[in-house]
Amino acid sequence: MKKLILIITLFISSFIRAQDDATFNLVVKKLNKDEISYKQFVSFGETNCLRNKTKTLFDEYGKAYNSFYPLPRLIKLKSLEKSFYTYEKNLVIENKNRKKKCSCAYKENNEQLKLIYINLINNIKNYNEEPEYDIENYMKDYLDSYFIKIPTE
Repeated sequence: MKKLILIITLFISSFIRAQDDATFNLVVKKLNKDEISYKQFVSFGETNCLRNKTKTLFDEYGKAYNSFYPLPRLIKLKSLEKSFYTYEKNLVIENKNRKKKCSCAYKENNEQLKLIYINLINNIKNYNEEPEYDIENYMKDYLDSYFIKIPTE
């Protein structure tokens, strides 16, 4: 009897895991084609690059998060920061030409930047996982209706 219960438990947990993987794969596929999320990523990157004290990445991420956009609801701020840091460490950006250099570095047609975006969204470790993020439902909302829906009481 214990073996039967163990087998059933393993089967159910592997079935649930497979459903989660399928949902994740669909989200990644949709994010790969999602122009709005990619434009947001580019905009976040330029904001991060500019190092402006009045318009920060944290602020812009928060605004998009509070507007229920999928990218900030799904992807960790730390993961975005790490991606931008990795990209920018190879750029020579001096303070006197920072605005021009940043706007040139963060263009939507930049193939290297697009690759960084694709790597970011393909890695499940970059997705929010804390309990306050209802990531499974966020993913389902994104697949069904683009914007994330938050239940109200």
